[in-house]
Amino acid sequence: MRTRAAILIAPLVVAGALLASSAAKADSESIAPPVGPGQYAVGCSNFSQDFSRLAPSESAQDYWEGNPDGNRPRYAINLLSDLDHSFYLSVAIPPE
Repeated sequence: MRTRAAILIAPLVVAGALLASSAAKADSESIAPPVGPGQYAVGCSNFSQDFSRLAPSESAQDYWEGNPDGNRPRYAINLLSDLDHSFYLSVAIPPE
């Protein structure tokens, strides 16, 4: 009977030892070097902007910060090149 219990407990002891040894080797402070450029020309095309939509006196920063132009609101979403294929979320902000 003791042999049977030892056979059942042995895999658990081995698994615990393996986990403990791998945890001791893990370094949460380590830094991996960059792997280099990938196969695509850009990292994210879901936020590509079309600056030709700016008027001559406007700056993109006004859109990024949401500064209105009189009664016309300006937001970063207005500069997106391909709004239909961009990920964005509209949130209703309550008045102050």
